[in-house]
Amino acid sequence: MTGFDLASKTHPFYTFASDVTTMPAGFTDVSDLNRYGPEFRHVSGMCAVWFNYPSDNPHVSRYVVSTTLDQRGIDSGEARHYWYKCETWPDVLEAIDTWRKRT
Repeated sequence: MTGFDLASKTHPFYTFASDVTTMPAGFTDVSDLNRYGPEFRHVSGMCAVWFNYPSDNPHVSRYVVSTTLDQRGIDSGEARHYWYKCETWPDVLEAIDTWRKRT
């Protein structure tokens, strides 16, 4: 896998699913030790993908995609967010595709 170096260093015990081989264009690894799992953000700041560690909690999905159509980005407290709980990698790619079509 290329582009996952930071995630591998900050979360060495996280195991990526076999179908996660690359991130879509425009996404950068911004993982850090203070986050629950690896994180990737789009260069626009308007989309993020979080990878969650496996959990028995039914409310914790394998992936979370956060998107906004607001140019201020996902960190803006005023931006409207769309949250997608995803269980499979194709679900993540579909959520990203939906965001791209909206923008």
